[in-house]
Amino acid sequence: MENINSVLPEEAKETLSAYINSKSSDSLLDCILPTSVATEVKTGKSLLGDYSFGFMGATCEDEKVLECFAMPQEQYERIGAFWATGLSIQGLSADFTVCEGYDVMASAVCSIEDNRFKITKRLAVLNVKNDRWIIIPSSDMESTKIEPIF
Repeated sequence: MENINSVLPEEAKETLSAYINSKSSDSLLDCILPTSVATEVKTGKSLLGDYSFGFMGATCEDEKVLECFAMPQEQYERIGAFWATGLSIQGLSADFTVCEGYDVMASAVCSIEDNRFKITKRLAVLNVKNDRWIIIPSSDMESTKIEPIF
C-alpha cells in the first residue's frame, strides 16, 4: 500500500483535522458542507443529523489516518449525488459536483471533562468542484468504534 500520508492531499488533511477537532456547529458545518450550503444552514435553515466525529467540543489528540484509498470516480460521484439529494430533501439548495474522493479510516483520542475515548470512523473525504474539501461520515457501523480509555 502507498504511504497514506502521500495519498491524501494537504488541503484534505487540513479539513480532516478541522473536522475531528470541531468545537462548534459552525466549524462542523464548514467541514461537512459545500460553502453555499453551509452558509444557508448558518443563516437559519436546519440540518438534520449528527455528523460530528466524536463529541462536539471535545479536545482531540493523537489523530491518525489508519487507511486511505483513492475512490474510483463512479464511487465519489455517487456519494456526492446521494449527499446532495439528502440535503435537497431537507430543503437546502445542494447543487454541487464532487471531482475527487478518498475512503479514509481515521482515529483520534478525544477527551471531554475527565473522560477519554479512542474514536475510530470511516469517512468519505470529497473535493467539491470549485469549492472545498468536505467530510462525510460513513454509515459503516462495523468500523465505527468508541472505546473508553481508563
